Amino acid sequence: MRQRKWSPLRERAMKAAAGPDVVIGWSTTASVEEAERLAGQLIDENRAACVQVDPSVRSFYRWKGEVSSEPETRLWIKTTRAEAEKMEDFFEKNHPYETPQWIWVSADGCGSGYADWIFESMAK
Repeated sequence: MRQRKWSPLRERAMKAAAGPDVVIGWSTTASVEEAERLAGQLIDENRAACVQVDPSVRSFYRWKGEVSSEPETRLWIKTTRAEAEKMEDFFEKNHPYETPQWIWVSADGCGSGYADWIFESMAK
């Protein structure tokens, strides 16, 4: 059986992290403008390889004892495990919400070319 050949960046990342290295994360904002500001900042600071802004979600939640429903804009953030683990601090400092959402999961399935692109585009 033929052994898979990874790019040097991917090999280094695979050795540095336990488990899958590519992560997909989500956050929400009250407006497209806020989401685009955060998306640009994440890309400019090499914290994410790609951020998609989805302007048409509606969230239902309980906040301070009251049930609420608000339109929100979702950010889909493609990044590395190492950056995802530091992202909560980024959102605490830069997000307008009192308690910003930051949820992330490992991408157990990811095309090798796309994974390589994520690591290459985020190389500092």
